[in-house]
Amino acid sequence: MTTLNEGWTCDIVRRLHRIRVNNQEFAEKCGYTPAYVSTILNGKKEFSTEQSKDQTVTHMFACLETLEREKMNKPLLEEIGAPAMLEQTAEECCELGKACLKLARIMRDENKAYISYVDALDNLTEEIADVKLCIENISGPADEVERGKAIVDEKKIRKEYTRKVQRMIDRLYELHVNKEV
Repeated sequence: MTTLNEGWTCDIVRRLHRIRVNNQEFAEKCGYTPAYVSTILNGKKEFSTEQSKDQTVTHMFACLETLEREKMNKPLLEEIGAPAMLEQTAEECCELGKACLKLARIMRDENKAYISYVDALDNLTEEIADVKLCIENISGPADEVERGKAIVDEKKIRKEYTRKVQRMIDRLYELHVNKEV
């Protein structure tokens, strides 16, 4: 029998507390009973296999991350206001651009960058996450846009994204056709 590692259960409890979610709400999000969640988080649950424990851990963290996004991302727009959120988004986009340029220089071995490839890739990853977080904060369903809880309709973003992907495919096709001629 495998019991849970107290470290990860403490992490979940701490994060639930930070976003003000009780065991009942967390249990509902996970599809578990509150009693089952309490047993797990109190370290009293014994699993028959390591695999069943890993599946439960993975599922609980996925549910927690969903709750964190629901509870914490949207209030940021409400907390700091639309203009500040747009400024934050622009700043993060600029940082992402700089990270892209730095990694490109390293990859071409041009214009010494003074950081390693791994560090530049880590920085790029961090900046992508920052931009995604900002995008999640400024976008939402049309009803959220109407209520001031989002700035841009995510349905319109998806439509524009689809159009841009098709345009890129068309351009690549034309480039390929022109090379053959």
